[in-house]
Amino acid sequence: MCGILLQYSPKKQFAPNFRQMLDEMAHRGRDSVSITYHSTCKVGHRRLAITDIDTPPTIAPNGWHITLNGEIYNYKDLGFTGTECEVLAQGFAKYGTNFVKMLNGMFVIVAVCGADVYVFRDRYGQKPFYYFETADGLILASEIKPLLKNPEYKFSVNEGARLQWLTFNNIFTDDTLFQGIRKMDKGTAWHLNSGKMTKFWEWNFAPQPMDYAEAVAEVRRLVVQAVERMTPKEVDFGSLLSGGVDSGIISNLLPDCPVFTCGYDGGDERALAELTKKPKHYQIVFNRVTDFTDTVLHLEDLRVGASWSNYGIFELASKFCKVIFDGSGSDELFGGYEWRYTEPNYWNVVNRTGIENDYCRRIFEQVFYNDTLEERFKFDAEYFLEAVLLVGDRLSMAHTVETRQPFLDNDLVDFALTLPNEFKQGKRILKDAFSDILPIEVRTAKKQGWSSPDWFDGKGNRARKWSETSLQKWLELFNFGG
Repeated sequence: MCGILLQYSPKKQFAPNFRQMLDEMAHRGRDSVSITYHSTCKVGHRRLAITDIDTPPTIAPNGWHITLNGEIYNYKDLGFTGTECEVLAQGFAKYGTNFVKMLNGMFVIVAVCGADVYVFRDRYGQKPFYYFETADGLILASEIKPLLKNPEYKFSVNEGARLQWLTFNNIFTDDTLFQGIRKMDKGTAWHLNSGKMTKFWEWNFAPQPMDYAEAVAEVRRLVVQAVERMTPKEVDFGSLLSGGVDSGIISNLLPDCPVFTCGYDGGDERALAELTKKPKHYQIVFNRVTDFTDTVLHLEDLRVGASWSNYGIFELASKFCKVIFDGSGSDELFGGYEWRYTEPNYWNVVNRTGIENDYCRRIFEQVFYNDTLEERFKFDAEYFLEAVLLVGDRLSMAHTVETRQPFLDNDLVDFALTLPNEFKQGKRILKDAFSDILPIEVRTAKKQGWSSPDWFDGKGNRARKWSETSLQKWLELFNFGG
């Protein structure tokens, strides 16, 4: 898990403060730092060592230089030997860019071979990558703050992104709140030399007929396999634990490790969480909003949910672990958001703040135009899930902690996409698959989700208060000259 800064410049007109830009995200990796020069680009890397911790990325004999942010969970099963980066180099040399389809993991990969520069972003958008165009090419980074330090960037607000944020608590285009800075699309291979972007994977919910009992057994097998596959061997790890199904399954399947629960004065799921008996159970309880400025600073491009409490629980976890597990992806795969699927008008679900404007209505109609249950599942996975993952990446990496999501293991996802819809109602199949380890109170409890109390000032609903308050703080933090 790391931070990458990449400047693509065929004329080698590299930023004079490249190292300063790289150090803007030093929190993403404090174990080592490197800068490498190539014929058309310059690559900076801040490393948080999780796998092959004593071995830095290398230039393989075949001429491919790999820089990796993330984890390739199946790299030892791909028919090559060596570290993650060495395996990637051998794979791209043998199979070309199609090799990315064989990778099971979360990643941004920068692959340089001669003058050619490729960037690959993982299927689900677990690892972010942002970019803006310069006079002689592109600058790309794992976070936005390094890009803001480039002498060519001049701050202004992207009005379309601002309107989307105030309406949806999200942004459905590749825009960010920073005019001129865009988010690279997930599941994409990008050849910087030609500018060609190719999607190598997309969400597709395609239910198939199957036997329920067999499907239950397969879901269990795949979830267990995913947790085992992602459990690190070289560093300490722990798990977030709410009172819900997803984190309860993961925390029960993991070997003995600390778990972390977030609570609020006035009501939460702590009592349910405590039913999952874990000897090292740490809790943080809030009675007010904390770390608001730091949360907005590290989010950079604001996304769903008043996530200040996420910042706090990752800070707590960082005192014990280098890797934290969470249950992201389960709701999208197993029908967890029941209210999102029963509401007759999906606009009322997606418009979180209740604000109406023509621009946002047009954006919504462009990305959601066929209202079926499968399309609602896809929309949530495509846009809502990625936003949740971006929040998790930002606020965990703010404390130099890596998050892992077993429900986003490729094998599990591929199977879940084929499940009949009736198997997933209320997470039925997931609850049945783990009925022996989930307390009955957890299996029958009403879903609450990870949301904090309505503690922000302002008018309107909770989402509207968060969007307006955080946007004002964002302007104070990033509009340096305004």
